[in-house]
Amino acid sequence: MAGAGPASQPGALHVALAVGLGTLEGAIVGGAQWLVLRERLAALPAHVWVLATAAGAFVAWCLGLLPSLLMDMSAQDGAGSARFSAFLTYVLAAILGAIAGPILACFQWLALRRHVARARVWIPANAVAWAVGMPLVFVGPALVVEGMPTVEAAPIFLSVTCAAGALVGAVHGYALVRFILPPFRQERAAT
Repeated sequence: MAGAGPASQPGALHVALAVGLGTLEGAIVGGAQWLVLRERLAALPAHVWVLATAAGAFVAWCLGLLPSLLMDMSAQDGAGSARFSAFLTYVLAAILGAIAGPILACFQWLALRRHVARARVWIPANAVAWAVGMPLVFVGPALVVEGMPTVEAAPIFLSVTCAAGALVGAVHGYALVRFILPPFRQERAAT
């Protein structure tokens, strides 16, 4: 039967779409981060940081979606799907964030270490940032009722995504300013 392979399953299409959008999100986040970093790290080329962030997002999304893809495949085989309590879902999301965050950060660290002596702190900072932010990402689907119209569901997802991004960004910003970047010294005008 033609087209019956794994790539033709809706789950595979959704995973490919999620990974593609996650990689695009990584490039956008990398661009926004570079706009902040460029004053302190003028020698760090924009394309290096953006590509590192996009590559890290690609790998993190691939690995992060693997458990759900495997669960979907086992459900299609008749093994049934596991349902987790909300608490367990959020705990697992935090664990996923603590694992995926450093994966993303490793790619950025490769670019950052050439410019900052304490760049190694970026990896555990990402573990904390994503462990805190990832459970919030899972709040969106929990708030959407099955059959809810897209015009009602979209603002929920947008709000939750923005809140998670702000939380992760706040932890990143704190780590960068407090631990990683050299002090910002402004030249004093001679008086």
